[in-house]
Amino acid sequence: MRGLNRVTAAFGISILRTRSLDQLHSQPSPGPLASPAVDEGGAWLQAPDGWLEPSTSPMIVDVAWLRELTREYASHPVSSLRRLGGIWDDAFTTDIELSAFRGDTPYVWQRRTYETSNYLATISYTTARDPNGVLGVADEDGAFGAEVLLLAGVRYSRDLLDSVSEINFLLEHLPADCREPLRLVDVGAGYGRLAHRLAAVAPDCEIYCVDGVPLSTAICDAYLRYRGVGSRARVVPLTELDRVPTPIRVASNLWSFSEMSYEAVAWWLDWLVHAGVEFLFLVPNLPGFALVSDGRTYLDLLASRGFRPWVSRPKYEDPVAERYAIYPATYHLFRRS
Repeated sequence: MRGLNRVTAAFGISILRTRSLDQLHSQPSPGPLASPAVDEGGAWLQAPDGWLEPSTSPMIVDVAWLRELTREYASHPVSSLRRLGGIWDDAFTTDIELSAFRGDTPYVWQRRTYETSNYLATISYTTARDPNGVLGVADEDGAFGAEVLLLAGVRYSRDLLDSVSEINFLLEHLPADCREPLRLVDVGAGYGRLAHRLAAVAPDCEIYCVDGVPLSTAICDAYLRYRGVGSRARVVPLTELDRVPTPIRVASNLWSFSEMSYEAVAWWLDWLVHAGVEFLFLVPNLPGFALVSDGRTYLDLLASRGFRPWVSRPKYEDPVAERYAIYPATYHLFRRS
C-alpha cells in the first residue's frame, strides 16, 4: 500500500486504505471537471483529468493483401484446427473496424467491466513496479481508437499498462544471454501491441509476430510500420513461417492460447519446438490453462513437449492491487529441457 501511496502522491492522489478505494470505486466515473473526493480520514482521492474522446485515425490496412491472406490461410492446417473450438472465427472479427482496432475489441477489452477507480489503482501499481523504466520510454497517443485516461497530463491505456507489466516480467526473469539482444517470436500477436512496446524499450531487439488469423496479420503489419518499428518487429505470415530465423530461444503467447482450440494449441507448440524455443512466456485467460471454449486444459500439451514451469507470479503481487486493478492474471515462464 505504501508503494501505491508514493506513486499516487506524485499525481496529487492519496490512497490510504482499502475503504478509500471502496468509496472511490462506488462513485460514478469522473469527467474532466470532476471534483476530488475525500474520505473521513482526510485522504484526498483526486479525480483524473478524464477519459479522452477516442481518436480518429486513418485506415492503414492493405485490404488487397488482407484478401490474399484470407485465401492463403484458408488452406493452412492451423486454420481448420482453430475452427474446432477456438473463438477466433470469421464472425468473431466481423465488427472490428480497421480504423479503430485498438478500441474495445476482441484484441483488447478495455472499460467494459471496470471503472475509472480500477484504472487509477492499476496506474498506481504499475508506476510503482517499473524497475526498468518502461513507462519512461513507452507512451500512449490514443491512435486507432484506444480508450485513454489522461492523468496529470500523461495518457494511459490498458495497452500501455499491460505492456509495461509484461515487459518488466520478461526483463526480470529471462537470463541475460536471452535479453542481450532479445530475439522473440510472439505467437498470436494480434495487432502487435507487445512487439510495438518491446521495440521501443529494446531498440536492438528482433521480434517476429505470427498469427493464425489473417485479419491480425494484416493489421499487425500495418501497425508496426505505422509505428516505425518494422525493421525490429516483423510480421511473418502463417504461410511463411520458415522465414523466422531459427533457433529462436524466446517465445510469448499472451492470452491467445486460451482462445484457440486444443488442437491448434498443440500445432503451435509443435512449431515452437521445431523453432528451438527454450523459454515460453504465457499469460492464460483462465486459471489452470483452461480453454475459453470448453474449459479443457492445455497444460498437458506443454508438459508433453518438454515445457516445464520455471517462474510464475501474479500480475499484481500486492493483494490490494489484485482486488482493484484491471484484468488480473498470472504470468508464467516455461523452460523447455
